[in-house]
Formats: sequence, structure tokens, C-alpha cells
Amino acid sequence: NVALQLYGPDGQALNIGESSSTVTLNDGENVIPLSVDYIATGTATAGNVTATATFSMVYS
Repeated sequence: NVALQLYGPDGQALNIGESSSTVTLNDGENVIPLSVDYIATGTATAGNVTATATFSMVYS
């Protein structure tokens, strides 16, 4: 009875099909700060949560 809410680099919620804010890349290694929260969709009970997120990145 939980869902996951993904947040973009600006801390704003991302919904399926939406783009995140633009991230400026530097030479070398970069980190894109995404985060996730549990969202109750009903009465939560103890247990494990497993989730997979598939996303696309566009570099231009």
C-alpha cells in the first residue's frame, strides 16, 4: 500500500512522462541528484518494498 514519488534535481516531484529541470554538466564526472519518497496509497503495513525505475536521459 505504498507508491514511490521521484523528485528531480530541483526537488520538484516528477510524474511519469515529465521532464526534470535542466542539469548543467561539467567536464569529468557528474552527479544528477534525484531522490525518492514513499507515498502511502492506503493503510501501510510492515514489509519490504521493491521498485524499479526506467528513465531516459537526453544529452545535447
